[in-house]
Amino acid sequence: MVAHLAAGHWFELFQARATNQSQGGKADYVIKRIRAEHASGDLPRALLLREAQVAAAVSQPNLVSLLDAGLAEPVPYLVLPYLPGVTLEQLSNSPAQTAVPRALWYIRQAAAALAALHSARWLHSDVKPQNILVSEQGHATLLDLGLARRLGTSECLADRWLAGDAEYLPPEAFQPQWELTAAADVYSLGLVLLGLLQGPKHSPGEPFEVRRTLSDLRCYRSDVSRDVAYLLAKMLAQEPLRRPAADELVEILSRLEIESLMLM
Repeated sequence: MVAHLAAGHWFELFQARATNQSQGGKADYVIKRIRAEHASGDLPRALLLREAQVAAAVSQPNLVSLLDAGLAEPVPYLVLPYLPGVTLEQLSNSPAQTAVPRALWYIRQAAAALAALHSARWLHSDVKPQNILVSEQGHATLLDLGLARRLGTSECLADRWLAGDAEYLPPEAFQPQWELTAAADVYSLGLVLLGLLQGPKHSPGEPFEVRRTLSDLRCYRSDVSRDVAYLLAKMLAQEPLRRPAADELVEILSRLEIESLMLM
């Protein structure tokens, strides 16, 4: 391991290079391991196991991949590719990065990752700006699969397992006995897009404020077309059945990207 990248409550990340590489060789790997003080805990082990399960089962260019795992080790770990870049949370502070075509490009890539997950019957459950990494070339990667749930199972009952960042959860996540569907991820991604278009001086707001926030958006973003605002309204619909599926979202975003470029 050559550098400590980040630490959260349960996990820490290290940049690493292969043991057969010289000191000056590229450090192309990330070791994600449970922090030593939590190594014996059931929850962090379950989260790491789930991330390994999903990453091994679903392969898509915009979804984080798994290279190796040591889940039976005293301190369990995953080996992931090292992806240089910054998160959408960091990019939201840059007006150039939140121009409409670029914002749609990032969200389209995240939607493609979600489409692959949903097709394999997984719900990501934690879509937020901090979990979307963008490279210098603009390639977006959806990260952190530890909270993923199997669609169509009791794992998706809202009152059984409320997980994820509360600011990005859909309204149905707070409804007793409601079974979450793939539409929950679409709502969360809609909030990410809304946050990008609002810029650094604004935040997505709680779900009950979304309707007012959407109506305000075009007042200070004249470059947001009616079609983009309409798509956002669909993604953020209170009723899950009114939201577009992730694969449909990819097609719509592709068209809106081109249209927004022509308007610049």
